[in-house]
Amino acid sequence: MELSLKPLRSEVLAPVFYSMEKHGVSQVTQVKIAQLCHFSPAYFSRLFSKEVGESFSQYLSGAKIKQARVMLKQTDCLIAQIKNELSFSFRGSALDCPPAMRPIAA
Repeated sequence: MELSLKPLRSEVLAPVFYSMEKHGVSQVTQVKIAQLCHFSPAYFSRLFSKEVGESFSQYLSGAKIKQARVMLKQTDCLIAQIKNELSFSFRGSALDCPPAMRPIAA
């Protein structure tokens, strides 16, 4: 998955984006990523917000949504399967909608 970024002020966060592009966003957590950078989760959170302009959780949610859109368009996976693969935490019976019944995503 290609993540679009604005230029960072430093290369300190480069491993974060490299890891997310290489391994995907499905099992990413702030704690795991902070450990990757050898930072405490609190320091990582402040640095990420300062460098990127949004919180890590907001950024991660957006990246998961982008990946889900790609998967919806390019696979026959049920929404529930995509939800589970990307570790989304919402529930609902509509998530089991077969591909042919899905609304077309913009």
